[in-house]
Amino acid sequence: MRERTRNTVLSRSLPLRLLVIRAALFALLWWLLTEGQTDSWFFGIPVVILATVFSTVLAPPIPRSIIGLLQFVPFFISQSLRGGVDVAWRALHPSLPIAPILVDYPLRLPDEQARVFLANTVSLLPGTLSVRLESNNLQLHVLDGNSDYRTELETLERLVAALFMLSLKDDDNGNV
Repeated sequence: MRERTRNTVLSRSLPLRLLVIRAALFALLWWLLTEGQTDSWFFGIPVVILATVFSTVLAPPIPRSIIGLLQFVPFFISQSLRGGVDVAWRALHPSLPIAPILVDYPLRLPDEQARVFLANTVSLLPGTLSVRLESNNLQLHVLDGNSDYRTELETLERLVAALFMLSLKDDDNGNV
C-alpha cells in the first residue's frame, strides 16, 4: 500500500516538475533576450507565465527518461551522420546503387506524440524518408530495399519508446 501511495505522489509531481522546468527555461530565455535588464521583469513575469501556460496547452508535458535520452542521442547522431554519408555516396557513385521501394511499417508505439517523433526521426536514418503516418502505420520511402532497414527501424522504435517511457505493443506475431 505504501508503494502505491508513493507512486501516486510521484506521478502527480512529475507534471508539476516539468511545468516548473518549462517556466524556468522561458524565464532564462527572457533574461537572455533582455540582456539581464532587471526592469524588464515587470513585463517578463506575465510573459513567462503566459508562455508556460500556452506551451502546456499546445504541447503538454510528457515524462521523458534521462536514461532513454542518453541511449537515443548517440544513436541519433551516429545514424544522422551515417545517413548523410550514405546518401552522398549513392548520389556520387557512377552506377547510382539504389533500389527504391515504399514500405509500410506497423508501429508498436502506443502514444501519438511518440509516433510523430519517430516519423520525424526516421528520415535521418540512412536511406529512409517518412512518407505518411496514419494511426498505427508509417509509410516509408527506402532508397535500397535490399538493406537491413527493418532492423534499424525496430531499434529506433525501441529507443523512442524508452525515451518516452512507454512499452511497445505486441505485433501480430506476439513479438514486442
